[in-house]
Amino acid sequence: MDITSAPIDPGAFSAVILAAAAFLLFKAVTWWLIKTIWPVFAGFSDNHLERHFMALPGLQKVVIYLVFYLALLFGFVGVLAAVC
Repeated sequence: MDITSAPIDPGAFSAVILAAAAFLLFKAVTWWLIKTIWPVFAGFSDNHLERHFMALPGLQKVVIYLVFYLALLFGFVGVLAAVC
């Protein structure tokens, strides 16, 4: 513990809260758009997607997880860059 160090900037905490709120808003708007524009896909994802996904081999599951995660991450970063 260094007593001569500066205290943590309160702005850093607000940036974390803003990022979490922006992420939750992004997820909510995305799911609302999917339900509105593609109701058949929303119904399929609610009722059948898990069964089809669990039937895939392990490597395909990992690739799908990574592609989906990176797409969400880049989309989220893009939205934050456009807002800020």
